[in-house]
Amino acid sequence: MEDDDSVKKLDELNLDEFAVSLMDSGGERKRHTLNLIRSELIRPFGDNRRPLEGPTDWEVVTMLSGETERTLRDGLIVSAFVLWLRQATVGVRLDSGLEGVIQAPYLTDDKGAVRVDNFVKKGQTLAAVIVAVGLDLVHDSIIVELSARPSIVQEGDSQFRRVKHDECWNYSRCERDRELQERKKRAEVDRSRRVIKHPNFHNFNSEQAEAYLDRQERGDAVIRPSSKGMNHLAVTWKVDDKLFQHIGKSYRAFCLSSVFYFFP
Repeated sequence: MEDDDSVKKLDELNLDEFAVSLMDSGGERKRHTLNLIRSELIRPFGDNRRPLEGPTDWEVVTMLSGETERTLRDGLIVSAFVLWLRQATVGVRLDSGLEGVIQAPYLTDDKGAVRVDNFVKKGQTLAAVIVAVGLDLVHDSIIVELSARPSIVQEGDSQFRRVKHDECWNYSRCERDRELQERKKRAEVDRSRRVIKHPNFHNFNSEQAEAYLDRQERGDAVIRPSSKGMNHLAVTWKVDDKLFQHIGKSYRAFCLSSVFYFFP
């Protein structure tokens, strides 16, 4: 270990052959152990871990507040709670707890002198756009400058929040399915509720009918509107626990059959 030429001497050892010999004699795999012994002889008490690096300024901000360069970048709209008012400055607090300032000229689109108490009140929550972020962790200072001008806020920050285009997603099919779903919802809303004076009739769909009959006895039935249209009715009856049957008929056929089944 004290030899200046220790590395060269250790390299002359045939550790592979020695490991094979140990495997044949004792059945033990010692190649990794031999490497560790060699490393220890060359650099006693050496630490193989990488040197510890101090956190960056943004890493410190993230650890303290949860904010990152992405969530606290210029142009992003955030919610700001007004803490205090001064002659030309408004102090606010973001949702993460960081504090920021809004200078009087950034409160309105009007030109000229501005009194901050004419536009905001203490305890008010307003939408503001991040203008600049200053980090001075040497003096434990994080400065967030914001703007609450209506013209800037109304433009929004969709360019920051938009989702990356997915090349594998079928956007045309998605749009068709969404339009079909919207038409189905409008049809359900526009469809008038059926008014039928019968003790077993309910304005249920199939799922609601099953949920209702789940608490009833076997053989109980529900008459309900059919998805086939206004001239059809459906019957859902409980065959057994968690087992239901749906029967659909035209309104004329249903009226004829109900004479025998529902009015004996």
